[in-house]
Amino acid sequence: MLRVIDTDKSCLHLIYEINEMWDLMLAKVKKIIYRHERNTLHGNPSFWDIIYAIIEDR
Repeated sequence: MLRVIDTDKSCLHLIYEINEMWDLMLAKVKKIIYRHERNTLHGNPSFWDIIYAIIEDR
């Protein structure tokens, strides 16, 4: 992906496509985690909250 973006051509739309791809991937992961944790919700932070915090830190 970076090779495609690293050109002199106008490619701002590619950045938005990559951002949209990440958003869709994170939404899918969140859906899977919540479906799996549906029966195990306690007062503790959910697995998704922990994963999301790690992703934001990077």
